[in-house]
Amino acid sequence: MRAMLLALALALSAIPAAPAKADVVSAWSQQLRIDGYEKVVVTRTWLGRVRIIAEKTGVTREIIINPRTGEVLRDYSRDEKGRLRLPLGFDPEMENELDDDGDARGGGDGGSGDDDDGDDDSDDSDGDGDGDGDGGGGDGGDD
Repeated sequence: MRAMLLALALALSAIPAAPAKADVVSAWSQQLRIDGYEKVVVTRTWLGRVRIIAEKTGVTREIIINPRTGEVLRDYSRDEKGRLRLPLGFDPEMENELDDDGDARGGGDGGSGDDDDGDDDSDDSDGDGDGDGDGGGGDGGDD
């Protein structure tokens, strides 16, 4: 009896997800047509994702959507020569906002703990070196 109730609950919980998936795809299709794409084709990938291919003069756009979550996994635009086009809203000036390791996130050098300036004497903040530059700890004996 418990297994039957669990199966019923799982089946009923999947019902609201189907219209939400259709709404996301239809919203994307409608917006692409508003943006001037004349041909909009919706298919499935072999992984079960939704692929939308939209075409307008000189541009082909491919959008991949996770049908369960509605998350956009890919959104590429190519011109007639096959070159990638920048997405709308991309700001090339954002490159200036990137930090020193180029990922626009904190963390600097990836968290290795040293300043990576090439001298490697005592610039690792963990305190395990003796500072004499031989790479080891201790008193620098002949071991």
